[in-house]
Amino acid sequence: MKNKLIPIYREKEIYTLFFDDKNNKLYKFPHREKSSLIYILLFFVVLYGSQFINQIYQPYKGVLLNITLFAIANGVCFFIAKFVYSHYYIQKTDENIFLNQESMKKYATEGENQYRLEVNLGGGISLVMFVIGSVLFFIFQQMELLIIGSLGSVPLFIILINRPLSRLKILRGFQNKNIHL
Repeated sequence: MKNKLIPIYREKEIYTLFFDDKNNKLYKFPHREKSSLIYILLFFVVLYGSQFINQIYQPYKGVLLNITLFAIANGVCFFIAKFVYSHYYIQKTDENIFLNQESMKKYATEGENQYRLEVNLGGGISLVMFVIGSVLFFIFQQMELLIIGSLGSVPLFIILINRPLSRLKILRGFQNKNIHL
């Protein structure tokens, strides 16, 4: 994303409001259309691909290979998270929007509720999935477990890309009317 914009409010699957803290501007990016067929295909690729990869992996398994595969899997997941995040929005930073302070306070309050749900529930489930999958991978040495852990790391990386601490600070700044557009 250009200028590392920070999401502050999401209107269902329609658009997200982003704040540019460097230039003190607000942008509204519509969401791209999603196809559930892609998710279904991806599920089957992961399901059957992990079994195939596991058959190749089993004769060579070992601590050093496990650590290497873990690092590679997390690197790949980070780039997947960046790709998904940057291609989810139709980005046009040439048009910023203007809202009054009361509207911004309402959006910031809703945005903070969304933030808490995203971080606590989404981040919590993803973290549990990442930790359990990763630990079980090192114990049982099965590629399926590494893939489960990796599926948990992608949402965690997306949450971190959103700069959660800066996001919370900006949301509270709008609620307290300390930030003016």
